Amino acid sequence: MANYLLYRSMKISDNGLPVVGATARTLGIRSDIDILVISGKVKPNTGGMSVSPPPPYNLPTHRRPAAFGGTGKDPIWKINVVCLSAFQLQYRPDPLQPNKHGFIEPITEMPFEQYQQAIAATLHEWALTGHQK
Repeated sequence: MANYLLYRSMKISDNGLPVVGATARTLGIRSDIDILVISGKVKPNTGGMSVSPPPPYNLPTHRRPAAFGGTGKDPIWKINVVCLSAFQLQYRPDPLQPNKHGFIEPITEMPFEQYQQAIAATLHEWALTGHQK
């Protein structure tokens, strides 16, 4: 999977990076919505932060900005899957729609807070995709 890109639509902050937070439009995850949390811990194969495999048009219409033929309000960001393991994260295609959706999830069981921190730590790995306003 060398140089395999993943895409996510997220708000852009004043510093030109994704906004970190716990919403569907930020860099982060929501407890028991995006991933199952049991006794304060998360495990692989139970969900994670939503992303789409290439091309960025795989993102849902409501997540894609007008420049990508959608109705979304936020720009599309990309991250190289090879960098995830450095943060104890991995990509797993969604078994229900593997060619359109997937998850950035923990490699091993870890406290939810550690997973949140790992996701936030990827901040500088994300880059804007294409020509967007």
